[in-house]
Amino acid sequence: GLYTPDSGSFELAGKKYTPKAVHLVAKAGIARTFQNIRLFSDMTALENVMVGRHVRTRSGLMAAIFRSPGFKAEEAAIAARAQELLEYVGIGKLADYKARTLSYGDQRRLEIARALASNPKVLLCDEATSALDPATTPAGESELKIFTTRPYTLFGAKFMAISDAAPDPGCGLHHPPA
Repeated sequence: GLYTPDSGSFELAGKKYTPKAVHLVAKAGIARTFQNIRLFSDMTALENVMVGRHVRTRSGLMAAIFRSPGFKAEEAAIAARAQELLEYVGIGKLADYKARTLSYGDQRRLEIARALASNPKVLLCDEATSALDPATTPAGESELKIFTTRPYTLFGAKFMAISDAAPDPGCGLHHPPA
């Protein structure tokens, strides 16, 4: 969002950062998930993740309108990356399902995949692992993997520990770029 801190400052890549517009926040490399899930309910899981990639696309409006070869190639690459991310969070088999038909836990995973689609430097998560009970969810360990194998900084509000190896609640993880 565009909230200005009451005090202090926010730095991104060692430089003071003040958001100017929502789309520029994502373009700068900041992604987030929400405590209350915010998906496009009538779009498929795959389409939802593809939307998350829009800040990294190059094709313009005219290429999209005329469906140029470059646009088609980029769209295919976006779809392939979206499928990879769905697999990564453990819901690849649900790619063609409407978001509204997914369980709460799978919607949470979808939201994480969509946030990851923008290739964030910083991922802000508000209770991102809520409803992801590893005891009842076969892909439970997948959520831990999401938060420990990517080169970005993670700040989680009420981040739930989902295994003994998970960080403490409310922690921030920093993984330096490879």
